[in-house]
Amino acid sequence: MRVLNFKVDQQIIKKDGDFSNIVKGSSGYLTAQFRFSPDWSGLKVCASFFANGQEYAVPIVKNHSVIPDQVTTEDYFRVQVCGIKNGQIIKTNKVLVRQEG
Repeated sequence: MRVLNFKVDQQIIKKDGDFSNIVKGSSGYLTAQFRFSPDWSGLKVCASFFANGQEYAVPIVKNHSVIPDQVTTEDYFRVQVCGIKNGQIIKTNKVLVRQEG
């Protein structure tokens, strides 16, 4: 498994670490790990992965999520995080992840 690390600070998500040599076409191989700022504490969180105009939402459990196979076949995909608690909703920007052919 390859883990892609992201840092989430308030409403900004950034790549954190090495994102080179990600090869498209993998299945069941890529996962995401998130580091959250304190304002995300206690929120129920999910990651959305975007490719080809489609959104694939995945729950974040213990700061980890699976990256859906549907986005790993493309040249790139985008990642966004959303959190909710008691009617409060927080969304981040979207960050681009490129994959090599």
